[in-house]
Amino acid sequence: MFTSKRCKLVKRLWEERARLVGCDEYEAVCALEECAHRKAVEATLKRMREPQLELMLLAVRSRGRSGRACVPLAVADASEAPHVLCCRLWRWPQLRHHWELRRMPWCGASPLSVCCNPYHWSIVQRPESPPPPYSRFPQESYTQQDRAPSEPPPGSTTIDSDSSWAHQKRGSATSTGSAAAAAGEAGVRGHADEPWCTIAYWELNERVGPLFPVRQPWLHVTFEESAAPPAATPRGGVAAQDALSLHSLARSKTTPCKEAVARTRAKIGMGVTLLRELDGVWVYNRSEHGVFVTSPTLDGPQVRNLTVFKVPPGYSLRVFDWERARRYCRCPRVASLDGPFDPNAVRISFVKGWGPRYSRQAVTALPCSLELLLRPPAR
Repeated sequence: MFTSKRCKLVKRLWEERARLVGCDEYEAVCALEECAHRKAVEATLKRMREPQLELMLLAVRSRGRSGRACVPLAVADASEAPHVLCCRLWRWPQLRHHWELRRMPWCGASPLSVCCNPYHWSIVQRPESPPPPYSRFPQESYTQQDRAPSEPPPGSTTIDSDSSWAHQKRGSATSTGSAAAAAGEAGVRGHADEPWCTIAYWELNERVGPLFPVRQPWLHVTFEESAAPPAATPRGGVAAQDALSLHSLARSKTTPCKEAVARTRAKIGMGVTLLRELDGVWVYNRSEHGVFVTSPTLDGPQVRNLTVFKVPPGYSLRVFDWERARRYCRCPRVASLDGPFDPNAVRISFVKGWGPRYSRQAVTALPCSLELLLRPPAR
């Protein structure tokens, strides 16, 4: 008896799960979890059409480089979100709740559906409790308004398995849009043709290429030669401008490339995506290696040196908060030990960290880094 194409696709997707955690550890690590969730996953896969299963397989096998289209499923009254199941199964085995996820800016799924492509999602990195050795100073207590919208407040109960995530999704879909519109224009006011951010690319202590103005809401910064947008249908119908190719900037460099710089360039890959939102500026790490970030709004106003935060592959972090930046402008700033201080500048280092916990002490020793010069928020 011949096996149907659909059955073959589903079987290959399950095989990719084994590759994710390693064949030797697959049974030991995932046996109990898969017993509990296999029926839910099979029910989700059954709802997908063959072209959607093909897209899923392509995305999982290529780790997001191919199969860039959405895999939408209609919102159903299920106790477990289908996109959470897919992300847990094929990307993050440690994922537990839907509020840990944040949709990538190019995902075009409608409010009445949810995209099950695991590479259209990122995990929100929480800056409140950075793991050692990335935290260099005690963190202040954060108020509720300082938290990312996708994070639950501390001490809140987790989502009951009997409650419907779909009901929460429907109830918050319209409120999120109206709240964002009301909160919004605050940090991004200005003329439409004015850049909200200017990017400088640095290799060690040398700036490479000209400053790059960013006018569209989101931008890919990559070292790949073909810097094509991940999808043709971005969220909200707003297209990104052409990606910033660091590869092109590096080719214009006249000085010889040092070995440390060459090794780091080779690891940048798909790089990062920058997104301007109403609550601030987000960074999505699409690389296969960590990126390291400092930002004035990730620390309290009285710290002398900014904390270096690591953003792992597949994670996202709000690196600049418009409201907090406005509040900090009214606070006296202590003298920085690192020299001149810009309250609207964010530093992103690819692969390598810096500071007391690392071999590199200063930003001028970083092989490849970005400096984001943000337009000051309206007061």
